Amino acid sequence: MRAHAWMTALTAGALVSTMICGSAEAATDCAWSGTPLPHDGVTAGTAQVLAAPGDILGFGDGRLLRWHNGTLTSTVLPDGATQLRLRGADGAGRVAGTINSPQHAITVRDGKITEYPVPTGASNGEARGVNQRGDVAGFATGPGPQQRRYLIWTDSTTGNPTEVLVHADQFRTLSGIADDRRLVLDWATTDGHTRAATFLGGTATLLALPEGATDSWTTAVAGSWIIGKAGTQPQRSVVWDPTGAPRLLPAGFDAVSVNRSGVIAGYLDGQAAVQTPDGTVHQLGSGTELGSVADDGTVLGAAGGVPTTWTCR
Repeated sequence: MRAHAWMTALTAGALVSTMICGSAEAATDCAWSGTPLPHDGVTAGTAQVLAAPGDILGFGDGRLLRWHNGTLTSTVLPDGATQLRLRGADGAGRVAGTINSPQHAITVRDGKITEYPVPTGASNGEARGVNQRGDVAGFATGPGPQQRRYLIWTDSTTGNPTEVLVHADQFRTLSGIADDRRLVLDWATTDGHTRAATFLGGTATLLALPEGATDSWTTAVAGSWIIGKAGTQPQRSVVWDPTGAPRLLPAGFDAVSVNRSGVIAGYLDGQAAVQTPDGTVHQLGSGTELGSVADDGTVLGAAGGVPTTWTCR
């Protein structure tokens, strides 16, 4: 099968962190502190994505939450959906995500939810990432229950998807889309291994392995920074910088989000933490749930069920 031409053409209160240095030379000029967001009427919620300056989106009580210049509004999810997961924003303030029960790929802009269509015969659309230009990557299922169909939505008005058909049997999963339109995914190799890879123009490019590893997996991408896992047991989190060079993260650090400057949010020994590009790790306090790390360095999440943002001041 051939790829589409598009693919070919291309706790309320201040929460001050404990700093742990990732190397003896690492230093910091600021301290990370948390700021609770207004949460009137929300019994539990999480800030997930910074859509644009002053515009934060999240989820709580079965509703889309939006903090616009500090004012909270909430919107019932469409079609009776009960869960929402947002996976990043483009340069125009459009956020991509997925609603569940039933499941649809969506975007949110200015607080308005738009559902994306899937190809005829498919269902259960899921968005896995969005790049700066607004390309949304995801997948759908069907018509067979085990048939996963990989999709790119490039038209921000109609949302009509392009289907990525080449080597679909070697796609293990899709983790996002880079700003240069490379898909970031896990690739089944012919020798039985799984490798973190990028895919563009019908061709997969395997990402370099850290020394000693034979397998790798992707988690997320922002710009040209990719995070994932490598190794066997135990697996270690790894970051690939824009040159493609891999770097293992500290033992016990589970990376879940990265921004376009290489700031990584995750969990260190089960406690939310941030690693800055100089290798310094900053813990954000117990009881913290991570949403993502925005391109301006803001970490979004919740503390004790209260939507919260963290910044380094």
